[in-house]
Amino acid sequence: MKIGPIEIRWHRRREATPSPAATLAAVPTSAPATTPAPPVPGQLHFTCNVCGTPVLATRETLGRETPNCSGCGSTLRFRSIIALLGQALGRGDTPLPAWPADQRIAGLGLSDWPGYASRLAMVCDYVNTHFHAHPRLDICAPPREWWGRFDFLLSSDVFEHVLPPVEAAFAGSYRLLKPGGVLVLTVPCIPEARTREHYPDAVGYRVETDGRVLLRRADGTEYPAAEPVFHGGPGATLEMRLFGAFDLQAGLEAAGFEAVRFHPEPYLAAGVVHEGPFSLPLTARKPLDAAAQASR
Repeated sequence: MKIGPIEIRWHRRREATPSPAATLAAVPTSAPATTPAPPVPGQLHFTCNVCGTPVLATRETLGRETPNCSGCGSTLRFRSIIALLGQALGRGDTPLPAWPADQRIAGLGLSDWPGYASRLAMVCDYVNTHFHAHPRLDICAPPREWWGRFDFLLSSDVFEHVLPPVEAAFAGSYRLLKPGGVLVLTVPCIPEARTREHYPDAVGYRVETDGRVLLRRADGTEYPAAEPVFHGGPGATLEMRLFGAFDLQAGLEAAGFEAVRFHPEPYLAAGVVHEGPFSLPLTARKPLDAAAQASR
């Protein structure tokens, strides 16, 4: 699978439509007409789609993991998740706080960032789950009573930490969604490459007091990880693999998903401009005519 080169153009955003209350608060009725300032090369004005704060960013501050919203601390990765979810739910570029509340929409998060998790819970029937804390969810073995319950599932940089085989996480995600439901996914991912499994025979691991990581095989034997990589803290987020785009797409399709697509396109109104084809966000849908959950 080929992902083409990305051309980055920095310019003023297309303004998101503000709410009437925001408009009245921001623009006095007696304000004289002014001429907009010309765009400054290398700068991007946008509205954070997580909290609605106006932001001025530069090339240097708009990295995938760089917090650059003074209101909520959102990063490009987090705003890309909300941008794609907004498109999927018909909310367009509207910032999350202005989404109409609709408890008929059911959503599920896998260790989602609290900055958008708390706001999603205010506009729909949404629950944020965790592997080691309440409410708990093992995406590889979701409870049967949750099968076919959710309109959307968010997973941002989680699947690279799932014990092999990762295909179990793809199957679990499929089971949780309603027919027509959407998965919005990010993982560290290399374009035009195969997935690199670091510990293909591991069924578990533990971290010693000296920092060593011991992987456990199915027969109970252990072996040390040569160069373990952690995301966010030792002991909980060991990187198990580096995804390749080809295998990621193929794995989701094998699980039953359709319309599996990486999204290199910018969402300027939300400050989403990807620097290249690496670790792009992805969406996938469960077919509307999907077979009964019990048959999968």
